[in-house]
Amino acid sequence: MPAASLLRTLAAAAWAAAAASAPAAAPRLPRGAEPPPSAEVLLEALFEYPAVSYRGELSVVSYSGARARAHEARVSYAPVNRYRWEFLTPAGAV
Repeated sequence: MPAASLLRTLAAAAWAAAAASAPAAAPRLPRGAEPPPSAEVLLEALFEYPAVSYRGELSVVSYSGARARAHEARVSYAPVNRYRWEFLTPAGAV
């Protein structure tokens, strides 16, 4: 084995050993930034009611044999846990 190749192999092995033994540095945050929330806090926030109102449309299709039926509805939500469902006719009227 040529000397240059041996030196490259030894240098690569030394670099890999040094990288493996060094502790992983925590990512640095910008000055004034807060650390990210923990997994427990995120999970609790996932199951909370939304804090904002929203309105949308919903389409439901049900299949029974060769028949398919489609129903459309408008859904409105307001905190906390107030819903309004408006079922629409095929023409789009309530």
